Amino acid sequence: MSSACTYIPGAVECLKVRHIVIPKTYMNNGVVCEGKWSNNMGNIRPNYIKSLSSQLLEEHGDVFTTDFGPNKEYVTKFTNIESKVIRNRVAGYIVRQLRVKAIRKK
Repeated sequence: MSSACTYIPGAVECLKVRHIVIPKTYMNNGVVCEGKWSNNMGNIRPNYIKSLSSQLLEEHGDVFTTDFGPNKEYVTKFTNIESKVIRNRVAGYIVRQLRVKAIRKK
């Protein structure tokens, strides 16, 4: 720990934001348990990617898996998306959502 951080029982690491020291505690896989800050930046996706993915999961949720390759084909089959970039982003976000759902189920 740096000298700017004060010792807090149970805190593994501290993050200094201006004059405030915020404790952070991590589980084994890097998920933040306490505190609001994390070291890993998330992906920022447009709303149309998220809404299209959630709509596809509602209508055809049993078809999609956590494998990216088949999901690309299913997105092409169920939508009229012509752009490969948009198709891949939708398929990737579906994989992400299914992985998060599987983790939360445990």
